[in-house]
This record gives sequence, C-alpha cells and structure tokens, in this order.
Amino acid sequence: DYFASTDRDRSSATQEFRLLSSESGRIWGDSTEWLVGVYGRSLDENSDENLTGFYDDTVDGSGAFCPGGCFERTRLQSEFDSTNLALFGKLETRLSERWTLITGLRVERWEADYSDSFVDLQNSPNTSVANQFNPDANLWGGNITLRFEVTESSQIYGLISRGYKAGGFNPSLARIALPPDGQVTTADIVYEPETLLNYEIGYKGLWLDGTLVADVSAFYMERNYMQIKSSAQQTPGDPFSFIFITSNGKGSAYGLESSLTWQFAENWQVFGALGLLDTKVERYKFTNQEPIIGREFANAPPYTVNVGTTYRNAQGWFGRVDVLGRGAFYYDYSHNRKSSAYQTVNLKLGKEWERWSVYAWGRNILNETYFTRGFFFGNEPPAFEDKLYTKYGDPATYGVTANYAF
Repeated sequence: DYFASTDRDRSSATQEFRLLSSESGRIWGDSTEWLVGVYGRSLDENSDENLTGFYDDTVDGSGAFCPGGCFERTRLQSEFDSTNLALFGKLETRLSERWTLITGLRVERWEADYSDSFVDLQNSPNTSVANQFNPDANLWGGNITLRFEVTESSQIYGLISRGYKAGGFNPSLARIALPPDGQVTTADIVYEPETLLNYEIGYKGLWLDGTLVADVSAFYMERNYMQIKSSAQQTPGDPFSFIFITSNGKGSAYGLESSLTWQFAENWQVFGALGLLDTKVERYKFTNQEPIIGREFANAPPYTVNVGTTYRNAQGWFGRVDVLGRGAFYYDYSHNRKSSAYQTVNLKLGKEWERWSVYAWGRNILNETYFTRGFFFGNEPPAFEDKLYTKYGDPATYGVTANYAF
C-alpha cells in the first residue's frame, strides 16, 4: 500500500530579439542577406517528493521478500536553477547566378545550480543526505550549406551542421543507488551536454509544369556525449525504486529521406514519403542484463512510410486518405524488447468555403492495435520475474473540426 506525491513549482522566462536585413540592407555588394540575434532563458524549479508505503508478502512463505511487513517513509527536496544566454547569426550569400552559400553560427553560455536533501524518515529521521552541483558549459553550433541551382526549378545542396543540447540532472538518484552493483554514484546525478555533427546532401525539384514535386536527401550523424534516457528498478516489489535515469554515451546514425507529390489530374493529388534509418549505440555507461552496445537507438524505426491521395474540387469538396507505416523498434535502452511493425489508416472528408471549412476525420480508422512504449521489469509477486509491460497507441479516433478565417 503506497502513496507518493510530488509537489513541483516551475517558472521560466525566455526572450529573443532578431535583426534581419531588408532588400536595401544587404551587404558585400548587395550579395548577402544577414540575420543577427540574442536569446536568453532562465529556469527555476523546486520539487518536494514524499513517499509513504507498506509492503507485506508473508503469505509467500520462505520466498518472501519482506515477511512481517516493510515500512517506507522518505522525502526528497531539490532545487534547480539554470540560465542560458546565446548569440546567433546567419549569412546567405549569392556567390554567382547558380551558387549560394549559407552559413550560421550560435554560441551559448549555460550555467546551472542544483541542490537536494534526502531523508529516510522511517529508519534515519535525523540524518539527511545532501548533494550540490554547479556545472556550466560554453556551447556552440552552426552550419555551412552550399546550394547549386541545376535549373530554375531544381537544386542540389550539401551541408555540414553541428548541434548541441545542454546538460541536466537526475534528482531520482539522490534517493536511490542503481544498479545494486554500485555502477551509479552521486556524480551520475549530473549528465553532460550532448553535441551532434551532421552531414547531408540532397536534391529538390519541380517537373511537369510544377505538378510534380520531389526531394531526396541522405545524411550521416555522430552523437557525442549522447544523452541516453533509460529506466531501472533497484528493488523488486518496491514501485518507488523504479526510476528514469539519463546518462551520457555515444551513437551514430545514417539514413535517407524522400517525398513526392503529384497533381495527376485537375482535382486529384497523390503523395508519399519514405524514411530509412540505421542507428547504432557505440558506448553506454551502464552494464545492463541485456547489453545495448552495437544495437539500434530506442524509438528509432528502421523505416517510416506515408502514402495517400487527396481530392479537392472547385466547389470546395475535400477528401483525403493516407496510410502510415512504421518498422519495428526497440522500446527502451534498459532492455532489448521490440515493438511490431504496424500500419494505420487515416481519413478526412469535408467542405471548404471562402472563410469557412468543416471536416469530419478519423485516425486509425481500422482500429489497428499497436504499442508505443514498453517497460521490462519485475513487479508481480511472489517471484517478481521480469515481464514486458506495454503502452497502447491510440485506437480508432473520430472527430469534427470547423475553421473560420477572418
């Protein structure tokens, strides 16, 4: 019999200013458009987590985990403040009639303060454990894109870009050490910023007097200090020992994306999109029961596909049907259980006027059963054997939408 509560107070403020060139404000011989800006963000979060619990499995006999009953009463209080200040800019330079160079840069300063206090009110009410961290980092990202206009209606491009994600904290680790073999320490409460390096080439074009639009791109990316979020359970039978933890690893991915839209008749259009993805976890801090190094990312299906058709006539009648498909993917980084591939069908019918539009729609109209999340852990006495628990995707869903433009 457990009761857990989390009271959280979170406040944030963001502000961004941008200056961009007009036609008369271009530089370097009227060849370059520019943009500069500044961004600021502050975050303040206080959290108070309380747990009261009682567990008794005496009826399980010699295999009992907690004969006679176990009591639990804990409290974790934490404070987290962070500030971000960034400067960014972009240049788009016309090198010649067909060549264009686009460059961008963003630099950011991230500073954070974290502190917590944990007390076991049942067993050690007068002793608390406290942690305090003050990480900071100088972050930067940017891109270089070179574009060539093959014809007036088609172009090829290549780009190199670098992105980043600020670090953060795992407050849950202040009260639980996971896993039992001691791989996790209080230092793991903090995880580092992540950086991503991406290479991409692509082609975009219009054909058949603009009735056919298509594009294709290929990419390769490296994720350093990859922020991997997984779940774990320290004590079978204790629901409060099941937590989420983010740590740093390393990974890479490559793939292909393409889309096509064809207006093959006055009122009819067909469309399709295909994504192919291959990912790999190259480093991970923790040694799981089921190793994940060398396998794909979680929630990263090897393919996604979407095909459909749209009808729209001069009187405003509208119809659309499309099929969305996804390949099987790993549910999590804490285990190697996978989903099944699935397909869903969506339908939309309606009428459009100059200012009004009304649509009736349905998603997953064939009521396909599929799963979006999966957790693998022991939760059922007396043996607490590991078992897969899954979360369903949305069933058949229907609705009506009305829009008015003014």
